[in-house]
Amino acid sequence: MDSVNQPGPAGTALITGAAVRVGRVLALHLASQGWDVLIHYHHSQTEAEALADEIRALGRRAALAQADLGQPEAARTIFAAAADLLPVTTLIHNASRFERDQLATLTPEAMRAHFAVNVETPLLLTRAFAEQFPKGELPGNVICLLDGMIGWSISPTFLSYSLSRLALREALPLLAQELAPHIRVNGIALGATLPGEQDKPTTFAKLEWTTPLRRVSHPGEVCDAVDYLLKADGVTGQVINLSGGMNLPRRHAAD
Repeated sequence: MDSVNQPGPAGTALITGAAVRVGRVLALHLASQGWDVLIHYHHSQTEAEALADEIRALGRRAALAQADLGQPEAARTIFAAAADLLPVTTLIHNASRFERDQLATLTPEAMRAHFAVNVETPLLLTRAFAEQFPKGELPGNVICLLDGMIGWSISPTFLSYSLSRLALREALPLLAQELAPHIRVNGIALGATLPGEQDKPTTFAKLEWTTPLRRVSHPGEVCDAVDYLLKADGVTGQVINLSGGMNLPRRHAAD
């Protein structure tokens, strides 16, 4: 039977930054598909508690894990909060640190802070996930939500952020090799999906016309991509670019 066309077995999904925005959409979507959800949050306690109530209303279990992903003990703290939901069988790296800087304003503190949240803790969380995973019983998945907006948020004006996000993307094939055959590791590189808190009212409309496909994405498309990766047993070490073509080299006006 073709496993790609069959629903994967539900289990427990850990989503970092799950209380708001795309993380929240993913948490509710997976709960509707039969998953229990471990909700990581940093400051958004009220939103996280409300999300947990919504998941329980769907008949699934939910647990909260508060942690600052910039701290080295974050991975241990998060999995300690998952005791009642273990084993975690899917890990979704959604949270990230996103602040503007460039070479002229770069500080060692900003660089370290971005790499701690965007690279170091995802790697430590992935290691903790692999250590608790029941090998041979269930398929495991690690999915990294990446940035596919080359020339916009992945740009010299977000230097620390860009370097850290590119580093995590380059880590995927390394992790996929090490964690095979029991755990698959893939990424989804997002484009403009939801307006950011720092965006001006016209920013999202401008982004729509910046993409080669002349469109922004919808959170539902992220859910579709996650569904595919959870079912695609033969796919690992790959990145789905869900960015409307913003990952492509820019064309010159004369092209």
